Amino acid sequence: IRLLRESLQSDSTKNMLARIKKGAIASVKSNIVHRSIIGLAIFGVYVFFMLGKMPFWLASFLALSAVLIFVRFDKTLKTVLKMLLIAALCVAGIVLLFQYAFNVPMP
Repeated sequence: IRLLRESLQSDSTKNMLARIKKGAIASVKSNIVHRSIIGLAIFGVYVFFMLGKMPFWLASFLALSAVLIFVRFDKTLKTVLKMLLIAALCVAGIVLLFQYAFNVPMP
């Protein structure tokens, strides 16, 4: 509250609101923000719609594949295949580690 009061004393409320509006518009137009929202949406689909309705390994593979391909997409089949392989190895490693090494059943 003290910082808000100090900033309002150094500048007018109108200028502060204009800067906030400008920053909000820049955030909405930002490619980084768009990519973050899409990544969160992919994980939201994974958590709320895939887990529990399909086997853990399949849901995890599909979600991880989608995120990796989305993040590294450069329109080449080679990259897509690499991301699918990485996702498969990661999910297999997680399942093997927890289910067999730690004896923790996967959902």
